[in-house]
Amino acid sequence: MKLAIVQNWDESFGYYDNETNLVYGCNEHNLNKFISYLKKKKFITYSWERDEDGIEQTVFDFIKLFNYLNNVQTRVPVGDSKKFKINIIKKYNFSNRDFCSINISFEYFIKKCKKYYFQKLNYYKSPKSIIYRQQYGQFSFKFNNV
Repeated sequence: MKLAIVQNWDESFGYYDNETNLVYGCNEHNLNKFISYLKKKKFITYSWERDEDGIEQTVFDFIKLFNYLNNVQTRVPVGDSKKFKINIIKKYNFSNRDFCSINISFEYFIKKCKKYYFQKLNYYKSPKSIIYRQQYGQFSFKFNNV
C-alpha cells in the first residue's frame, strides 16, 4: 500500500496507436472502447512510500507538492477530470502506465471514525452534558450509528 496523488486518466495524457492495435485491433470503434476504458481508471501522478533510511522526501514535502498541484490547477482551470486527490492505493501497471485501485474500505473506516468522534466530542462539549457530569460524576455517551 502506498500514498499517492491520483487523478482520472484523460486523453491529454496520450496513448499510442500501436497499443490499441495490439489490444483491440485497428477498428475506430475499438479505439473508442479502449479510450473509454482508460477514462475509468485512476492515474498516479505522484506516489510516496515510506523510506526506512529517511533519505526520501517526508510526508510534509508530499503534502506541499499536493497543495502546489491544486493551486496551479485553480489558477489554470482545466475541468473536473484533472482534479487531484490523495489516496491510499494499490499500484498496478497497464499499457506502460501506472494506475491504481483505491482502498475504499480504509476510506470508509476513516469516515466512520470521524463521524463517531464528531458525535462524541459534541456530546461532551454540550452544556447539558457538563451539568449532568457535575451532578452525577460520569458521562453516558451512546453512539448514533445511522
